[in-house]
Amino acid sequence: EQILPFLRQKLNQSMEALNQKLIKTAKPIVEKSIQNYEKRMNEELTRLKHLATINPLISEDEVLAAIDKQKKGVAALKTAQPRLDSIRLLLFQ
Repeated sequence: EQILPFLRQKLNQSMEALNQKLIKTAKPIVEKSIQNYEKRMNEELTRLKHLATINPLISEDEVLAAIDKQKKGVAALKTAQPRLDSIRLLLFQ
């Protein structure tokens, strides 16, 4: 019975070290995702703004909502952090 707490402690230490390594590895992936998201959203905003000039049914509120969506999406991507907790959950079940 004493081996289980020891194994848990070692697993927790290993998982924390792996999480730190994963965060460093994932940083360029997250940055690239942000760039891709901003590019797609900028294209969408350009399209929507152009459409608003020729279609009176497209309101300024829709354009502002798209801008807000872009800002919130970028903010969410900036806080994205991969974690290995799911592996820990599987091992302790």
